[in-house]
Amino acid sequence: MRPRVSTLAPLQALGFVRSNPHPKLRPFVNSYWQIKAQLSSPRQEYLHPDGSLGLVFNWGDTQWLSSGGSYASGASFDTVSKYSLSLKLEGILNCFGVLLKPGVAYTLFRIPAWEIGVGDTLNSGLRRHLVRITEQLSEAKSFLERVAVVETWLGKVIAAGNAEFGPARAAIQMLQQAPGELDIVSLCGQMNLSRRHMERLLKRDLGLTYKEYQNLLRVRVARNAIKRRSPHSLAEIALAAGFYDQAHFNRAFTASMGITPGQYRHLVTTRQKL
Repeated sequence: MRPRVSTLAPLQALGFVRSNPHPKLRPFVNSYWQIKAQLSSPRQEYLHPDGSLGLVFNWGDTQWLSSGGSYASGASFDTVSKYSLSLKLEGILNCFGVLLKPGVAYTLFRIPAWEIGVGDTLNSGLRRHLVRITEQLSEAKSFLERVAVVETWLGKVIAAGNAEFGPARAAIQMLQQAPGELDIVSLCGQMNLSRRHMERLLKRDLGLTYKEYQNLLRVRVARNAIKRRSPHSLAEIALAAGFYDQAHFNRAFTASMGITPGQYRHLVTTRQKL
């Protein structure tokens, strides 16, 4: 069955398309995406963290992030981020990306998530594979052919026996299902793990501590509520997202987004991008 390809109206000028993974890869991959265009003037987009890691293949101009990082020519992994970033797009765009689910990068590649994208942490075998995949993707004639190339490669990685999920994956899923509701003591009790061991596993597989990931999930719930133009007050949105008071909400939201919840609501109501 051919995967369903979709686009988003605000990103049509970028030639943006997106597709879901094959059912067998859904435990590992959120989606595949592509942008392909030539921009006459720079454009800014925003990337909001949720614990996912991206693998980006670029055959166009270097695209710069507000963190100082970039998507240069070839293949590169995103670094784990606790903060929203802006991405300045300009010139020739020709990128294909794989958005991996939170906690999956270590399962697939046996590299701690907090190390991925930081310096030269990829082993020589993985680097060789990425060079080969980059070449195959550049020769593909369509977005769906690129998807097929990556899915064939990931299928081989999984079949090789390197992709067994550990307890961190189950913990991440439990936190996703109840953002802001499951404290670390309850989580460790349900998983029958010590707090120290749980924190070590989350840092290795997710690249974030329990507190950092909980804050990302809570901020995402609040951000989505504001973006949907919820009629509720910010205090009510904070409580629904799992924050124990509005001051805590303001600190976490501002630290992650770089602006206050009130400023974000103003941008949404005035139809500015974020």
